[in-house]
Parts: sequence; C-alpha cells; structure tokens
Amino acid sequence: MIDPTSASTALEQAFERIWREKMEGLPLLNPFLKVEAVGFQPWGERIVGVMITPWFMNLMLLPGAGDDWPELAIGDKQTLRLPEKSYELTLNEFDGVGRCLCFALHSPMQAFENQSVAATVANAFMEVLMTEKEEHQPSEEELRLNRFLEGEEMADILAEEQAAAAAKRCHRDDLAESTLSRRDLLRGSVGGE
Repeated sequence: MIDPTSASTALEQAFERIWREKMEGLPLLNPFLKVEAVGFQPWGERIVGVMITPWFMNLMLLPGAGDDWPELAIGDKQTLRLPEKSYELTLNEFDGVGRCLCFALHSPMQAFENQSVAATVANAFMEVLMTEKEEHQPSEEELRLNRFLEGEEMADILAEEQAAAAAKRCHRDDLAESTLSRRDLLRGSVGGE
C-alpha cells in the first residue's frame, strides 16, 4: 500500500499539472486558492483524504493493493460506508494518480476567501468523517410515533406500554421478595423469624 504522504504528493503533482494544462484562465477558478491534499490517511487497505483545488474540494478514496475497482467504469458510482456514514462516490481516473473514488464536497470554490479557510473546512470534514457515529437508540416517543405512523392505534400502543410497565414492576417486586427470602434463609430467619 502506498503511504499517505506519497499519495498526497502524487495527488498534488497531478492536480497542479491539470491546473496548468487544462484549467488555467477559466472563470470558475478561485484565484485565492491552490492545490493541496489535506488529511490523507489510511483507512483499511485504502487511503482517504480531501483534495483542494481552485475549482473543487473532493473527498478522495485511493485503492488498496489489487483494488482499483476493475468492475466499475469511469463515472460509475459506488456506495461505501465510511466511519461517519455512507457516501456515494464516483469512480474517476487521473494521470499520475490512477483510479480513485471521489465525492464532491464543494464546487465551484468561490465561497472560500483564502487557502487557510479551505484547509480548515477540509480538516474539519476529515475529523467528522473518520469519527464513528454511535448508533442512534430511538426514544420511547420515537418508537411510539413510528408504530402510530405504521397504522397502529395510539390507544393500543399506550395500553401495551402500560401492561409492559406493570409486568416489569411485578417482576422487580418478585425479585426483591426472592432476594429477601434467600437472605433470610442464609441468616436462618425463615418465615420472618
């Protein structure tokens, strides 16, 4: 696997070349920005990071060893689960980089007043992207609303919840009594003696 530093260097060189040879002078370019690879890091066997150019900011996923997505054609989309959430990335290919999956974060880039702001946004995105989200546990209200929206009667839902709560209370009371009884048994005070 190529290391993130080498990957960042290769990406910056490739996009500098694209800028000079194909993009220079186009009105969509932000003149206050430059090409910069931000936050590239290993993710499994792959490398992920954000590429900033004067014309776009993209999440980029570089393939791992033997993983250049041969089953996909350029422009095909693939949904991947990244630590934060799932993204639908598009297969692209760049001279000097090869095949990679991309997801557009910003384009065009006129909203960014300078490179520092763009890099701060890219770093913040990577921090969120690489943080596992805790699985959401729905509240009682959310569960109740979902059941109601699926067609159950609210009166039936509430009656079932009340019955479950009563059963839980009875179970706790039974456990408390059986615990006391065992304790009394061990102390030799059977039958409340």
